[in-house]
Formats: sequence, C-alpha cells, structure tokens
Amino acid sequence: DVAYDAFLINGNQVLNLDQHGGKKIKLRVINAGASSYFYLDYAGGNMTVIAADGIDVEPFETKRMLISVAETYDVIVDVPENGSYEFRSTAQDGSGHASLYLGKGEKYEAENILQPNNYKIQGMQNMSDMNQEKSGNNNMQNNVKMNDGRPSPPYEKLKSPVDTTLPRGNKKREVVLNLTGDMENYIWTINNKTLKEDDKILIKKGENVTFVMNNKTMMNHPMHLHGHFFRVLNEQGEYSPLKHTVNVGPKKTTIIEFEANEEKSWFFHCHNLYHMKSGMARIVSYEGSEIDPRIKKIRSNFYTDPVYFWVDAQILTQQSEGVAVLRNTRNSIIANWEVGYEEGEYRIDLTYARYINRFLSPFAGIEITNEEQKTRGIFGIYYLLPFLIDSTVWVDTEGDFRFIFDKEMQLTKYITAFGNLQFDTESKWEAEVGGTFFLHKNFSLIVKWHNEFGPGVGVLIRL
Repeated sequence: DVAYDAFLINGNQVLNLDQHGGKKIKLRVINAGASSYFYLDYAGGNMTVIAADGIDVEPFETKRMLISVAETYDVIVDVPENGSYEFRSTAQDGSGHASLYLGKGEKYEAENILQPNNYKIQGMQNMSDMNQEKSGNNNMQNNVKMNDGRPSPPYEKLKSPVDTTLPRGNKKREVVLNLTGDMENYIWTINNKTLKEDDKILIKKGENVTFVMNNKTMMNHPMHLHGHFFRVLNEQGEYSPLKHTVNVGPKKTTIIEFEANEEKSWFFHCHNLYHMKSGMARIVSYEGSEIDPRIKKIRSNFYTDPVYFWVDAQILTQQSEGVAVLRNTRNSIIANWEVGYEEGEYRIDLTYARYINRFLSPFAGIEITNEEQKTRGIFGIYYLLPFLIDSTVWVDTEGDFRFIFDKEMQLTKYITAFGNLQFDTESKWEAEVGGTFFLHKNFSLIVKWHNEFGPGVGVLIRL
C-alpha cells in the first residue's frame, strides 16, 4: 500500500498527507545541483531504497545516504498518523540544508550533520582500505568512507532484481579513462587532455564496451553517459545495478560496462558542471554514423577555450609586488614585479609558460631590473613538490641560476599564511614570510616581513 507524490525540496516545506496517514509514501529524490552532494535523512525512521536512476534495485534500508550530482533515488518512507516528520537534504559539508515535512501536527526534526573538521588529516580509515590501495583491487571502492562516519553513495548495496549480464557473443572493447586535473589552475581533463584536445571515444555498434575510470585527483567526479544505462561493476556479479551516473571517488577506480546498441554520438562527462566546462568530457561516437546536422551547427561551442585575466597586487608600506596573468588552458603570459620603496629597486619578470600537467610547466621570458640596468633572458620550469610546495628553477642568459620555493597555507576560513625562499647564484638569498586576512573576494589585509625591505603592512587586491 504505497502512495506516490513528487516534490521539490526548496527551503522548508510542509506536505500534509492526511489521506496517507499511517501508510507509506514513495519519494523520488533528484540531485539537480551543479556541483553539490547531499545527505538524505528522514526523522520518521529508515528509508527503503527501491530504485537508482529510475531503474529498480532490490530494496534495502538505510538511515542516511549520500546522493551524488545528477543521481536519482526512489525511496519509501512511513508517513506518521500523527505529527510531521522531516525529510532533510543536507549539503555534504554541513553548511546548510533544505527540508520537507511529511504529515500534520507536531514537528520532528532529522538528525543534524556537523560540518567536517577541515584541519584534521583524513587518512586511511582501516587496513582493508590500505590493502586495497596496495593490491589495486579497488574497482568499486569509490565510496569514500570518511573518518567521522559519514556515509557514501550506497553502491555496494545496489543489486538489480534481474540478470544484467551483457550479451556474451558481442565483441569487447575496453577504454581506460584517467580522470585528471588541477584544483589550483582549475583545469579538469580525461587522460590529461581537455575535450578540445581529444574529443572522441570511438566505439562500434554491437560491442560490449567497458570504461575503466581511474580518478587521479582528490575530487569526486560524478560521471554521466547520455543515451545509455551502464552496469556498475560492484560485488553483485550478474546482478550488477544499471545506472546512468556513477560517482568516482578521490584516488579510486570504478568500472562500468554497457552494450553499444545505439548510434551516432552521445555526450559523456563529469556532472560537476564546472569540471565539465573546463574540459572533463568526451563524445562517445559510433563508428560509421553520420553526425546530426543540428549537432554540426553547434559543435564548435564544445571546443571553445576561454582566455582569463587576473591580477594579485600587494601594496605594503615598505614594498609592492604582485603578478598579472593572461591564460587559457595550456598557455599563460605572466608578469611578476617587485619594488622596494627605500632604495627604488625593482625587478620585472615577463614570461610565457606552457601547462603540461598539474606538476610541470616550462617557461621562457626576460627579467628586467635597475641593478646595473640589466635585461636578461630566462628559461626554466615550474614544478609542484610534495606538500604542495611550488618550486621554480631557471637559468638566465648570463649563466646564473635561481631557485624559488613558495608555500601558502589556509589556517582558517579568513587567515592565510605564506612564505617564499629564493637563492640566486648572483644576488644570493632572499626570503619573506607573512599572512593575509580575507575581507572580500577582491580585498585582503596583509602583513609581511622581507629580508631586504623589512616589515610592513598593507592590502592585497585581487582583480
């Protein structure tokens, strides 16, 4: 005796289901967010999950679960005869929630989810996780189990009620997709290439296609394939569930497979739309199929590579320094400057850098100083060291070398500490340490000590 109602969680709403009092109700929950993950809770008891992405699964009960971007779950809950019970959707970071109250009368709230401790190192939760990392046997261990007991997408519990095995006589094709990217530069790629650089995954009709998705990043990636339902290979074997979206957790591997029984072209992408926009996408194309003329007209829109410009300028009582950057995905034109007020010393570096990956970018350019009115060519690399230390090594046209090490640490929501250490075979050591206090996205207070210019205070302006 199950009733069905559709609803939109948007703030705090009350759904008075007097006609269903004392019965059960089926709710379809759809995560239509652009990048947010949500925990689902119900104050009236456990939820019974009966479908994922619109496809039936063997029912199972859960008290709380995480729903990834673009996923859909059908759940059954009990509607109380008396009282109003909260069905709550909480942002993964605990920063806020939206609610639907089922029933009429006194309100009963779902359990609060605390915000995670951002300053606690999240290590391996147990030895089994460590063993899986060592052995590589982590195909479906993409549901990150956090140390504070927070749940993950319930993929290990999803079981199809029918055999989903692909036709055994079909030819097989395996495609390895490394999910790669860079949070600092905000470049997201597949196999270290954007959609513009490598747009197609070619398949043939009648094949059984396997995607092996290795997440090389520390971000979640909800991967979505248009036009198909795929098998998520978990521990259910022949009864592996069918879905259209699956979350691939940080540093995890997820394997999906599907029968190529369509034609033409279908979009495959990370459904964190900011990742998709920056390049984590492909077009799954059936060999021999013609491209729809309507797609041809708009296809160029997929390959745009926007150019961005920004400036970070420090204006202090003893000195000024900063950086201005003009860049697209792979190419950057960078201007760095440093000016000391007392002696009137200045240094300007103008360089072109080519982004290879999140670790490596070679560059070339010139350095202009008023020390003996020198202008010299410079050639070097930017390289990301362990502990997220930025390093720079270059040689100039006079044979001098420079080594630079930068580190920035977010101490609290508003306070950041930074340090810089340089060694030049001509000018020797240079060092600075300091911190900023965030006031606005374009404006921070800054305090800094420099070994040549001394201590100072000022502002950091971001444009």
